[in-house]
Formats: sequence, structure tokens, C-alpha cells
Amino acid sequence: MLRFTNQPNTTETGRQITDGHGSAGEAISVEIYDPTTNRTVDTDAAVTLTLGSNAKRGKLIGGEANAVAGVATFPDLSIDTPGPFTIEASSPATADTAVCDQFMVADSVATCDGPDCSFTDTRDGHTYTTTAVERSAGARWASSVNLPGVRVSCDFAPFDHPDSRQPNAIWYSYEDGDTRSPKTNVIVIDKALVDQTPDNDPSDYRVCYSSPMPFIDRTGELAKPDPWDDGPSVYFGTTWFTGLLPDCDEKDPVAPCVLRWTDDSGNRVATFLAPPGDPSYR
Repeated sequence: MLRFTNQPNTTETGRQITDGHGSAGEAISVEIYDPTTNRTVDTDAAVTLTLGSNAKRGKLIGGEANAVAGVATFPDLSIDTPGPFTIEASSPATADTAVCDQFMVADSVATCDGPDCSFTDTRDGHTYTTTAVERSAGARWASSVNLPGVRVSCDFAPFDHPDSRQPNAIWYSYEDGDTRSPKTNVIVIDKALVDQTPDNDPSDYRVCYSSPMPFIDRTGELAKPDPWDDGPSVYFGTTWFTGLLPDCDEKDPVAPCVLRWTDDSGNRVATFLAPPGDPSYR
């Protein structure tokens, strides 16, 4: 039989997949073992890795190796597309297959190195920055702009907010262990796009938010599950809620909510709060 001796961890798109965050740690290995004794079988049989979940949206590179004393190691393993994936192992030495735990491939992967850290992603002149309210060294960040194959949109009733007003979807995860800090997020929409957009006063802009955690939307009601066939609920296989965020209460802001939209030399700048444990937004 087959089993993974270690599990893939969050990795940057196109970088080596290892058992540590951001390609730290050891290369992924698969063991051929005898289930009756639970011991490794001494064989040099070939082991092949292929994508399990999300297989149509990415390409796995470096997924072939021969076992050495029953263990096949994959030092050049990578995936060319961001998203959540699993990997399946097979070998002519055994009829069974093994599947690893789901892990994330992201365009930006980083670790908080001190009390002043924040994380920024950029696309087409627009920037997206996340800063934890209670920053902690070792917190882990991963993000991708416009995750392939998934639509985040508030262009449905009662919002009917055109996608053209929000140029990108930014997906991120922030893991900070027991700290579980809320996060301040800043979106900067570039002046070049603002100038092409009708009704472009800062007060005309909104934040479309999608999350696996229920939240109160701009109508004052609980946000509804996203309605799209290619939305987050279908993509991730679990219910996600989508809606425009409300403005924060000035005295007692409850995340998620928008603190402010401002003008910065023609750019439009949104600042909003995300709650502890909530990984993703647009």
C-alpha cells in the first residue's frame, strides 16, 4: 500500500512543494508499505503523483520518481496555478492509491517576521494590503489575485453592483494561531481606472465581500450564499456568503465592515475590517 510520509503545505505558485510553509521543510515523500506489518517494502518501484482535487485547473510538475528502499521522494514538485489542491499517489507495486491532505498554492506566500509586518499584493496598479490589529511573529500569509475558475461578484439583487466597479478579486488566508486577530485591509483602486468609471466619488464605491463565515451585509440582513455556478460555494465545495459590506459603526465597529472610502491623488482607497479567522475577501 501507499502513504504520504509528510503532507504538502502552503506554497507559492511554481515553487517547490514541501511540508513547510512557503517551501521550507522537506520534500514530499511517498512510502510503499506492507499493511500486515506496517513496515516499508524494500522496492525500487516507480511512484507517480497526479492532481486529485482541482485537477482541471492546474498542472503538476515533477510528479514521477522511483522508490529507494521503498520510499519515493519528489524534490522538484510544483503546481503552475494558484488554488486549493490535493495530490494522489499511485504505483504499479500496489493496486491502491493514497491522497494527501488539501493544501493551498498561492501567488504570494510570506511569514510575519515581527511586530510591524503587513502584507501587500498588487495587480494592474491596484494594491491590496492586510495588517493584523494584533500582529504576531510567525503568522502565515498567502494570497492570490483573481483566483482562476472562481467568480466573486455582487452583481445580483438586492445589490446589483457591477463587476466593472471592482477590478480584481483578492483572496487571502492569514493564520496566526491562538492570537486570532482582526485585520485592517486597505484597497487602492488606481486613478487610471477611476477616471474611466462613472459615479466615481469615493462615496459611490463599495466592498463586495465573500466568506465561509456568515456576516451582516449592507442591507442589515445576513448575507446570502453566492448565486453563481462558478462562485466560491461551488469552487470550494462548501457554502460561502456574499454581499456588499456595511459601513462600520463609528463608536463600536463590528467586522466585517467598511471604515472609510477616501480620495488619494485620484486613487480610490477603501479601508475595511475583517474578523478573526476570516480568510478571504474581494
